[in-house]
Amino acid sequence: MAGSDQRPVSPDSGVQAQSAASRPLEHGLVHALQPVLRPGHGVAGSVSYDGTWVPDPGSLQGKLGFLVPDTVILEKGKPKRRYHIDAAGRIQVTRMKTSAELLRVLRDFVRKAIKPRESPSRQDSKDSKDSKVLAGSRSEGSLQAGAGCMSTSVGMAALDNRASSGGPLSVPIPQVEVAVLCYDDGLSRLMMLAEAVSQIRGASKLPRELTSQTPLDVQSRPPSGAGSCTDCCCLLTFAAVLGGLGFCIYTAYSQGDIQRLQSLPDYQGTQCVEKFVFFPQDEGGLNLQRQVCVDACPTAQGEQVTTYLVPERRLAGSLVAATELGQQGAGVAETDSLLFGSNEAPQVQQPQQTIDAGNLLAPTAAPTAAPAGTSAPLLAAPVAAAPAGTQEQTLVGYPTIPVAGVLCFPKIGSYEGQIVGLQGSNALFTAALEVNNLSQNVEVLLMAGVLALILAFVFLCLVEYFGLFLVRICVAVLVTAPAALGLYFLQLWYQDEMSPVGTQIASMSQGYINDAQGLLVAGTLGVGMSVIFGLVACCSCSSVLKATEAAQEAADCLMTMPSLLLEPMISLILKVPFFVGGVVLFLVLVTSGDFTSVDLTKPSSLFNPDDLALTCAVYEAFVFLWFMEVLHYISVFVVIYTAEVWYFKHYGTSRTNFCGACGPTVMLQAYIAAITKHLGSLIYAALLIVLLRVARWVVKAILSTQEILDTNPLTACISKALQYLTAACLGCVQRILDLTSQVALMDIAYHGDQGFCGALEHSLEVIFSDRSTWAAVEGICYVFVALGIAGIGAGTCVIMYVCPSDFARALAAQSSALWSQQPLVVPSPTKMITSTVTRYTERLLCWFAAPSCCHAL
Repeated sequence: MAGSDQRPVSPDSGVQAQSAASRPLEHGLVHALQPVLRPGHGVAGSVSYDGTWVPDPGSLQGKLGFLVPDTVILEKGKPKRRYHIDAAGRIQVTRMKTSAELLRVLRDFVRKAIKPRESPSRQDSKDSKDSKVLAGSRSEGSLQAGAGCMSTSVGMAALDNRASSGGPLSVPIPQVEVAVLCYDDGLSRLMMLAEAVSQIRGASKLPRELTSQTPLDVQSRPPSGAGSCTDCCCLLTFAAVLGGLGFCIYTAYSQGDIQRLQSLPDYQGTQCVEKFVFFPQDEGGLNLQRQVCVDACPTAQGEQVTTYLVPERRLAGSLVAATELGQQGAGVAETDSLLFGSNEAPQVQQPQQTIDAGNLLAPTAAPTAAPAGTSAPLLAAPVAAAPAGTQEQTLVGYPTIPVAGVLCFPKIGSYEGQIVGLQGSNALFTAALEVNNLSQNVEVLLMAGVLALILAFVFLCLVEYFGLFLVRICVAVLVTAPAALGLYFLQLWYQDEMSPVGTQIASMSQGYINDAQGLLVAGTLGVGMSVIFGLVACCSCSSVLKATEAAQEAADCLMTMPSLLLEPMISLILKVPFFVGGVVLFLVLVTSGDFTSVDLTKPSSLFNPDDLALTCAVYEAFVFLWFMEVLHYISVFVVIYTAEVWYFKHYGTSRTNFCGACGPTVMLQAYIAAITKHLGSLIYAALLIVLLRVARWVVKAILSTQEILDTNPLTACISKALQYLTAACLGCVQRILDLTSQVALMDIAYHGDQGFCGALEHSLEVIFSDRSTWAAVEGICYVFVALGIAGIGAGTCVIMYVCPSDFARALAAQSSALWSQQPLVVPSPTKMITSTVTRYTERLLCWFAAPSCCHAL
């Protein structure tokens, strides 16, 4: 709080002194007035017979014998009450709630401090004795020195300019006492005018300077173990929720099959464990509904491929009804010909009698010869003994290459298009290929992580030394780019030319506007956005500059304590096991049940859970999201804790080595404090975010369903607009909640014994009392995060695209890794790692968003 709690304290330790283990956390800000009495100043009284001033005996001054100064009482860093004297000399009490009120009081203290005082020579001769007392007081020298430097009007104008713009004063700041800071342990110190101005400005660096004056070390904890466990009820609730998760694990173990996540099934539902999925040929190309398991992928046209099918399942279906009982042998042969083709050519040989290709059946006995006029479709090529309960079949292959260790990818152009289309229609199939591909290319992940870390240091240097330049470039692009695009579209509209943009806008309007009008709409929106961005940039210039300084301070923190840059990596390492475990448990639950048949073109055929498994899956998904948010907020707390220690102890210090400024030790202390003392508060914050996110998904699903069911184009357009508006509003609410939660964690880390509810209420007051600065910081935050992800991601992708070409196994014709052929390999790990590494910018900018927030807490 401005001018209030200036003692550098340990995060998580609260306001503690070495002489006391606990106390009411109350101290005061007292105006530095002289404890003497003289005529005037609006105090009721009279002149005695000897000419001295006598205050009213009924007033507080008359009872105490000295002038009581203005006093502000603060509890836990928050202003509570102000005691001041009215014109009648009676004490008045005013309740205070926000930091803005305290800043106004401090500003009034500054006005009183720099107000010219009447010199002793100009006072009445009857008051000469009191004048001598004034001249000999502790404050008189400073006040006289200040009077020669600035007048009231000129001095306050210069101070107002410094407090608002942060520029230099036109006159030097005199050494004038403004207030006295009285702490509850009996200690006190003076607040000088320079410190008060810095407090009003919201960028005071004095807490670090006081470290040498206070015996308490910022990084040390008192022997009594200051700080207490916060929000313990949330911790107990979360423990009970995890107990329910144990039942979900038991259900998955009893009903699920983890092998279904390690491989793909054939069309009968048999998992191709350590085998490849192969799609047989059909007269129309590939039969995507009848995939089979093979030991190895064929590499040449007409190569024989062996698979094993379950005869009992081949008998089930409608083929019995389609053929007579005495014609079962012919029916089997015809079905096999539909599935496998003939010996003479790789294409499928159709029998003379038409049989439904969707019913592939075979008797338990050995297949008999086909009727006259049909060629025998099966190739007798036994390689090994067939598994129990299956029957060996031989297929005619075509050139393929193995992909991700699970799929035989065709090398024929028309066939490749069918597989690519299958990836687009089946998200689970695509995810299985991607996961298996990444698991075989660990080198890509490691190289991408190292490159992202190196490029992140480069990005920090650019932000620290060229932050303002980057912001100006981004603002210029935001103002000029929409205007340029808008003018371009307007030119096309004026010249009656066509553009895909206008066509797309016309299609989105459900036919209410044509293509030319779509260009007019696009041009108008572009010019309008440019005007809006320009006005915002002009009106919020000072806030943008403050936000840029905050970003540069965040970069300074990371360069002073470089080990903090590893925190996102540590967080990722901690999250990966839980993330993998949660996803695997959810997939095992939703894929439980018996498969009668599997059609990869229909993803729903892969899911057949019962009601219990489905309920457990929904419960597990909610708990999984909650747990991941808890891990996220633990990481946020560690960054905030470490940044606070840096700000109060190492701000402005010289750069050291990678482990300098005891960064690893502080981070370890932060993890211990988060887990042992504040885990309940972190669980509470995570629960609020998860509930809001689930609400967003539910509302989006409802609006999307309404849009699909609505057949009227006008109402459908209104539904889509309502969906976008609702999503934007809920997203804004979630962003505000996330921001206030992080600021609340600053309060919790600073004091050490405050619950999440109280800290969240305080953070809302802090944010909305300085809305413009916080909004500017959020915008600058997104700018730097976008620049970081774009720059680091692009650099990593380019390097990772070039590097794999030097590996022999990436160039092999039959490589099962497919580094260069599969575009899924490089972007996925790069995006994941770079986005995680650059999250520190947002977290640190949150803490440095308004430097006055540090003092407010």
